[in-house]
Amino acid sequence: MTLGFVAAAKQENGVPLVMVVADSRISLSGSAPMDTGIKTYELGGRAAMVASGHALPALFASQLVRTRVDNHNRHSKIYLGFYDTVRLLAFYMKLSAQDQWAKRSMDHPWACQVAVAGFLQNDLPCLAVVTVSEEYNQIFFQSLNSNKSIALAVGNDLGKSLLYQGFAAARKENKPVLTSGISLIWYMSSHLGTDSGVYSSIGGGISVGCCAQDSMEFSWPLIEIEGKSFLQGVDLTDYIRPSWPQPEVLPYDESWCAELDKTINRDQEEFPFIEKHSKRYDIDSISRPDTLFQTCDDPPAFEDGVACQA
Repeated sequence: MTLGFVAAAKQENGVPLVMVVADSRISLSGSAPMDTGIKTYELGGRAAMVASGHALPALFASQLVRTRVDNHNRHSKIYLGFYDTVRLLAFYMKLSAQDQWAKRSMDHPWACQVAVAGFLQNDLPCLAVVTVSEEYNQIFFQSLNSNKSIALAVGNDLGKSLLYQGFAAARKENKPVLTSGISLIWYMSSHLGTDSGVYSSIGGGISVGCCAQDSMEFSWPLIEIEGKSFLQGVDLTDYIRPSWPQPEVLPYDESWCAELDKTINRDQEEFPFIEKHSKRYDIDSISRPDTLFQTCDDPPAFEDGVACQA
């Protein structure tokens, strides 16, 4: 299963940045593909996502949403906002998933979850998690209105536990929070963990996309970590050409990751940075066919930096 996260932070120059990060191992459940090799997707404009679980809803929805957003942005002076982009995404994800629920295996419930990063109409960075399943079809949002970084993870449960506690440890130790998160994904991609096979579903390369507040679309830099070079999860180490842009070299602290892996509490709450009483939006309540293609202003609560306020 995927392990990835979306994040929002202030850069050293003060300009807000959003980011998507994921591993790229292809996972299987029986004979049915669960993940795709590349698990990060553009949604048009300044929005992108990381997908986990069954692949089809994310693939189907991302293609339709990106086409819709790009077409709107070409013909309008006002770009389609993050709220509308996520509403479209949730609608198409659920539409794609519905036919599969009747075919599910009781051992492997058919579900998909994505984490989305982008900017609100007022340029405030915002994150969202969309979950579609038979029992649970909801969205929640979290926006950034401070100098602290925020991150939401999807995928492997034990991996998410290590990521969240790693984010907290990095902040406490004044380490770069986002690059520490990327280091942890690389660590889990390279090791089985303290228990045999605990990270066996995480691996492959690293896919990183980012978008600054003053940019109009996501960029996908060539990255280098421990001497390996990746572009959206594809290992290009042996194919680098002198004429290509130099890769972004990411720091990797193996000893820090390993020590954290030994000491983490694997029973920690899944989303420690999310308000316990945060409001979840039912997909059907904000992604209705009669209003789906109407542009909407971002809800006022989002501008306060607490988009999932009860």
